[in-house]
Amino acid sequence: MSTKAVIFDVDGTLIDTNDLHTAAWVETFRHFGVEVDRDDVRREMGKGGDQLMPCFLPPDMIERMGRDIQRFRVDLFQRKYLPQARVFPGVRELFERIRGVLCGGFDADALYEVGCMAVYRDARALLDRYEGSPLASKAGADSRRSC
Repeated sequence: MSTKAVIFDVDGTLIDTNDLHTAAWVETFRHFGVEVDRDDVRREMGKGGDQLMPCFLPPDMIERMGRDIQRFRVDLFQRKYLPQARVFPGVRELFERIRGVLCGGFDADALYEVGCMAVYRDARALLDRYEGSPLASKAGADSRRSC
């Protein structure tokens, strides 16, 4: 049986961002007056902000400032940490190996959050090879609108 489709997670799986997200969260919490241990935050990576904040912040602070904290972290990550993101070794070769298989996981939000810089730069060359495929068309349209 041949492979017909492949679904990928991008952030922290294809693109090395976990330590960058950790640093952004630690800096964000500090900005809002909360000191946290980097290793404790690192263990929580993979959770969205709505699940991560309750691990470190009291409920009343999340209720009062949660949206501001999230916005600050997203801006900080995109401005300071995202430019440092890199594709993991072997990702390019993986994409070459599955060439011709429909790939999922590159939605507009993922390509914007982890894509307008490092991911887009490295992944776009691979996506261009899928010329005419739904993935290439969607990624191209999303990136033009988001970046």
